Amino acid sequence: MSKNILLIGGAGFIGSNLAKFFSDQGFNCIIIDNFLKTSSANKFNLIKIKNIKIINKEITRIKNIKKYLDWSNYIYCLFSQSGHSLSISEPLKDVNININDHVYLLNQVVKSKCKSKIFYTSTRQVYGRSKTKKFLKESSLIKNYVDLNAVSKYACENYYIFYKKFYNLDITILRLTNVFGPNMRIKDANLNFLGFWIGQSILKNKIEIYGKANDIRDYLFIDDLVRIFFIIKDMNLKRDIYNLGGKYTTSLNKISKILKKINPNLRTIKSNNEKSLDIGQIILDSSSLYQNLDLRFTRLHKALSITYEYYKSNYKNYI
Repeated sequence: MSKNILLIGGAGFIGSNLAKFFSDQGFNCIIIDNFLKTSSANKFNLIKIKNIKIINKEITRIKNIKKYLDWSNYIYCLFSQSGHSLSISEPLKDVNININDHVYLLNQVVKSKCKSKIFYTSTRQVYGRSKTKKFLKESSLIKNYVDLNAVSKYACENYYIFYKKFYNLDITILRLTNVFGPNMRIKDANLNFLGFWIGQSILKNKIEIYGKANDIRDYLFIDDLVRIFFIIKDMNLKRDIYNLGGKYTTSLNKISKILKKINPNLRTIKSNNEKSLDIGQIILDSSSLYQNLDLRFTRLHKALSITYEYYKSNYKNYI
């Protein structure tokens, strides 16, 4: 079987790490990305990756998109407008990228001869602000949205499910939570608070905690994520949707203490301003996917250390 990977939104945080991993395994990768300024897309993410072709265009402007769909064995739909505040300030753009462009892609898949396995990356945000300390299963009620991004991502999930069943496509939806590591956006907190913390800890030796410092979340290191993606790519996945969360559940306060061990000069400031768009405490139950996998997760302190040292060495390429 050919080993051809199509990564749509592949120049960003997750996509570039997937491209590097799959390329190292001998796969051929085509990346489609229009390098949105508000995304994590960064040309520096891709400079050391072999066996890749980069198409710098919006997906709807690629005239021969069916050629790339037919070429691929695996398609990773990673593109989106992410972030709480962006979805509120630009709701039409949020709908256009997070729904319309994906429906366009699905229609092109139907029109093509594509027989690829398709993975759509969704987010924990679709669960909204949780009022429970229990782990959330895929069947947990969707409610308490904090932003429009959650609304559009959940709507997009339903489009993928409809196309899967109506057109008999091989589609799996993966809900990710608090993924971190090299290549993520660190210049602001629009996409990832932990990335911003790491950036601020390097630039200013200071981080600011919004919300409740004892809120618990689960965290997933990017190296662990790409290994999971590689393991499951050829599995016969029965469900439409899987949680893909972290091994370690940790409070914001403990994360800040780990960062202080990594950078002894770090100061932590408790903000008096509450972020109305903050999702608060949320942890996912990923057992439906993980229970049959032999997984070894990177310890949190080590993962944060690797991430910190990466940005300490490459900070100028991410600000």
